[in-house]
Amino acid sequence: MQDSKPAVELLQPSPLVRQKKEGLDDSFETAVRALEEARTAVLAARGQPPTVAQVPMIPVAEADEQQAAALRVERLKTATATQTAAALRTEIARLQTAAARQQAEIDELRGAAGEAEKGRAKARVNEVQLVRVQEMYAKMKKEREALAARGATLEGERADIAQRLRGLAQLVEAAPKDTGAASSATVPLRRAAPESAEESVVKRLRVDPLFAPKIRFVPKPASSAPLRAVTPTHL
Repeated sequence: MQDSKPAVELLQPSPLVRQKKEGLDDSFETAVRALEEARTAVLAARGQPPTVAQVPMIPVAEADEQQAAALRVERLKTATATQTAAALRTEIARLQTAAARQQAEIDELRGAAGEAEKGRAKARVNEVQLVRVQEMYAKMKKEREALAARGATLEGERADIAQRLRGLAQLVEAAPKDTGAASSATVPLRRAAPESAEESVVKRLRVDPLFAPKIRFVPKPASSAPLRAVTPTHL
């Protein structure tokens, strides 16, 4: 609020007011003299000379005091209104500044709330993804355990097969060497003659994947009779 002048100083008339007051005093005195002259002329025309008691005495000083008091009151009201308006403007500016600051704080809080909401949404998405990853990890762990068990089983089977192969190899090495004349294993050695039509058909059927599983062979006897293929009855 602006610094206000003391009330005593405000009540004192300014030089301009004093000058106007002096001018009014001169005009008022001139008017009073003219009025007194007019009344004297009227009374002289009636034959009644005026006396001092009959001349109206106007309280000039009292009128001046009342006018000065009215001026002082008016100036005091004007100064008070000016000071009040200035104080109101200052208060309005302060309130506007506070409102702007509060609005900025509200906007900042809204922005922070928006960022927090985005963070919570991202956290929810991450949580869902984490649950899916954990489920996938558990599934992969079960599959790995199953594969490990299957690998152990296959390893055992491989060891069993290797042991069997070693046993068969030992049996083959321990078997006596056959030098006899008649044996089914020596059949290809006796096929020096050109193969017959039956042997050619059997050879073609033997390599055919459609018929090969369904053909069984009868060992060739010691005689020179050609090989014959026996076809199952269900063909």
